[in-house]
Amino acid sequence: MIKRDVFAPSELQPVMDDIDSQVDALAHKLLQAGRITDVCPSLGFYRRMAAIEAQCPGASVLLHKNPDLPPSFRALWSDPRLLDIAQQLLGGPSVPVAGHPVWNLRVKVPQTASSVVPWHQDAAYLDPEAA
Repeated sequence: MIKRDVFAPSELQPVMDDIDSQVDALAHKLLQAGRITDVCPSLGFYRRMAAIEAQCPGASVLLHKNPDLPPSFRALWSDPRLLDIAQQLLGGPSVPVAGHPVWNLRVKVPQTASSVVPWHQDAAYLDPEAA
């Protein structure tokens, strides 16, 4: 079953704004380093990173390596509606839900093998007591 309209577009906008900020900061670093010639500010949320990646292959992976979790992501991931869905999938309200302590923003850009990640189990990277 697909649960639609859990969040209104306006509720997701802060997350998109934070992603835009990260893309903008990366674009300006790449420009200063001489890796790109255009920061592509007019392309917008859905096309800008692909255009930067076209100028500097691997740029999307650099964005992936940013360890800072923006507050908008924390707010989204801890929203009671999302937690309720997770608990329903995992067995009910008595099931504790915890998020992985490491976060990554993995940007998907066309024809970029480095953005393809096979299914994997992140639990292998955690301390034994996380099991």
